[in-house]
Amino acid sequence: MRTTLLRSLLLVACLASSRAALAQSFTGCGILVPGGVCPLVFQSDQGGTYFLSNTGNFQLGDHVFVSGNFAFCPTVCMVTNGCILSNTITSCSTGTAICFGDGSGTPCPCANSGGTGHGCANSGNPNGALLFANGNASVSADTLVLSGSGMPNAAALYFQGTSAVNGGMGSTFGDGLRCAGGTIIRLGTKTNVGGASQYPQAGDASVSAHGMDSAGDVRIYQAWYRNAAPFCTPSTFNLTNGVQVTWQA
Repeated sequence: MRTTLLRSLLLVACLASSRAALAQSFTGCGILVPGGVCPLVFQSDQGGTYFLSNTGNFQLGDHVFVSGNFAFCPTVCMVTNGCILSNTITSCSTGTAICFGDGSGTPCPCANSGGTGHGCANSGNPNGALLFANGNASVSADTLVLSGSGMPNAAALYFQGTSAVNGGMGSTFGDGLRCAGGTIIRLGTKTNVGGASQYPQAGDASVSAHGMDSAGDVRIYQAWYRNAAPFCTPSTFNLTNGVQVTWQA
């Protein structure tokens, strides 16, 4: 009851402040994270944390696509950067995110837990790196894209496994957790810009073609990245969370 009242009061304040500002639209993907007195707030992949007027049936840690109207508003829900009002909310990711370095499963190697739904923290980002997939996971019309963010500006290797390590909880590896196991296929190495990269890019084979995937195959995807700065273990690398994808015809 108290939480519902606080959310209602904040929404009223947001609406009042938005009348004094020009309407600004917002679209983007991000993670739902704890918001203090508000159960969930939206942490954008592009930076910033926002109150949402609608979180639908989504849960903590879900990677979602939000579209709505931005407004400045009181920061009751911890460190919000504003409100996104009259928003729609849908899943942003294809597949299922697994194997988090956020303390919810296998502990990170040196208590370097990352943010909710991310991999273990690295030397430049206490939230750790994030991997998500979007597009069509169909072997006949493959538009799947693997996107990594929150990494140093160094090399990132995107790879595919046939099984989830430790039942999807992962095992310690370098400064992070290894999530993708079984038969491994290296999809491609990219150079991060602004801490981010993706596979495939122009000229690359599709994920299913390079991974030799067939309809019905369940595959685990992850990104290994260079993190050479002194941090955590003597190893010079870390990893994102994992993403499990079931390929369709």
